[in-house]
Amino acid sequence: MLGAGAVVFGQSDLIMALHFGFSALSFASVVLLTRLAFEDSNPRKQYVPIVSKAYKWFVIATTIYAYLAIYTGAYVKHKNATLACSGFPLCNGELIPSVFHDLIGVQLLHRAAAMLLALLLLILFIWTLKAFRKQSVLVFCATLAIILVAGQAASGIAVVLTENSTLTIGIFHALLISLLFTVLCYMVMLVTRKNKDRYKN
Repeated sequence: MLGAGAVVFGQSDLIMALHFGFSALSFASVVLLTRLAFEDSNPRKQYVPIVSKAYKWFVIATTIYAYLAIYTGAYVKHKNATLACSGFPLCNGELIPSVFHDLIGVQLLHRAAAMLLALLLLILFIWTLKAFRKQSVLVFCATLAIILVAGQAASGIAVVLTENSTLTIGIFHALLISLLFTVLCYMVMLVTRKNKDRYKN
């Protein structure tokens, strides 16, 4: 509906950024539904990890934040701010650009959001290894999340350094964040499953 509305009526960049966000939600939903379908065929194999409430809420909060970070990236694309900053980690050769406009602001916002997401995922990874190393599925998901966010960062930097000249890199950048968001959604599904003995003191 957003895509059709943009063609027929036109939409603001803020609204159009939701288009990619909704596609990420749709992709994650399909993957989770597929996983649930396989579990439904054999309920005894349903995995219910034992985690702390703090860990559960950290996973949920990180996933929500990841969605917001996705939105900032989509906004960069629709605002045509992809190349507002040349180079990385500096923006146009400066830590804080002396010439500042809204496109640079959008680009810097996305960079800051991405770095914070990477930090949250690093914390999640370390927390999982230290406290729940026996929960093999959680360890696998946390490890996969770190790998995906590293690839996401590398592809994002590559987009800037190649001046967005290679479409494949941009597509890969979008694919990785969709996969990362799906992994986090799967972790949310796991840690929110009901079990009277699920929470670890």
